[in-house]
Amino acid sequence: MGVPWLRSESAAGRIPHRQIGSHRMFSEDDLAQIVKDAYRPSNGRTRGRRW
Repeated sequence: MGVPWLRSESAAGRIPHRQIGSHRMFSEDDLAQIVKDAYRPSNGRTRGRRW
């Protein structure tokens, strides 16, 4: 996840964050929750080309 994604998702209120003035900040707990919510178990398939 990149900075633009974090900006847009936090602005939309879809991910946890802290806002101080106009600055959005992410605690370690916020980041852990974002990763936990984004986790999708593998279905055993590979994507793309096999070399």
